[in-house]
Amino acid sequence: MGLLEFRRRLDKIQKQKIFRKKEKQKPQSLDFISFTQESQEKQIHQSLQQLQQNRQSGFTLNNSHLNANSQSIDSIVGLRTKKYSDLLGQLYLRKQKLLDKYNDHDKLNKEQNSKAHKNNIKIKIQNVVEKQTQIEQKQDSTLLMQYKIRIIMYKQMIKINAWMNTQSKEDNIQNQILIKVIQLKKDKFINS
Repeated sequence: MGLLEFRRRLDKIQKQKIFRKKEKQKPQSLDFISFTQESQEKQIHQSLQQLQQNRQSGFTLNNSHLNANSQSIDSIVGLRTKKYSDLLGQLYLRKQKLLDKYNDHDKLNKEQNSKAHKNNIKIKIQNVVEKQTQIEQKQDSTLLMQYKIRIIMYKQMIKINAWMNTQSKEDNIQNQILIKVIQLKKDKFINS
């Protein structure tokens, strides 16, 4: 191999190396860039969807938790009000019996200690009425407690709803920013 042939081959190898280097440095095709952008946007969209689903499930959990609490409170209140209703029913029957006895004494009026007995029945009736009033007050306070708890729960649900709306607005802003960033990167990549 002569010196001239050797130089020709060396030049060819060097030219091939330079060509390969330039090929590597060439910007990727627009199709590839648009595909990359689409896949990135798709990933962002999926991530945001997942985030929204997680928040929605959290919201559902919070709601179901509130509903469960509401149901348990309703059942407790239901049991209490039933108990109070039963007691009031018993007291009503007791009062009726005492009134019957009182009226019977009025009719018969035979016993010597009738007046004292009547007074005794009268006191018993007053005690029954007092107990009835106390139970009615307890019943009212129990129902009032139920309404107060319900109001607290509704307020909590409103807060969760408001938080959810705020988060979705923030997600939209984040989404717009990310798409802008991708667009800028794409433009920079094409122009480089």
